[in-house]
Amino acid sequence: MFYPDYIVKKKNGDVWIIETKGGEQKGKSKNIDKMSEIKFLAFKEYAEKHNINWGFVRDKNSRLYINNTIYKEDLSDLAWKPLREVL
Repeated sequence: MFYPDYIVKKKNGDVWIIETKGGEQKGKSKNIDKMSEIKFLAFKEYAEKHNINWGFVRDKNSRLYINNTIYKEDLSDLAWKPLREVL
């Protein structure tokens, strides 16, 4: 069980629930949460069941990325999208 970090309401009225995790800098992970993947999968299941917009957000070299498809630790993976493209 965990509590997501942010609830964001876009100008168009869409609501997103966001969980933040440590990112990556110069190719090294800053994510210290060993339960990240388990939280991601639980969050995904809950969001799909309740039709909720959601995502994990991490930073890479001062840029924010969001993922709500498949958990990947590597921020170079295509599952991670620039946050500005989604929100």
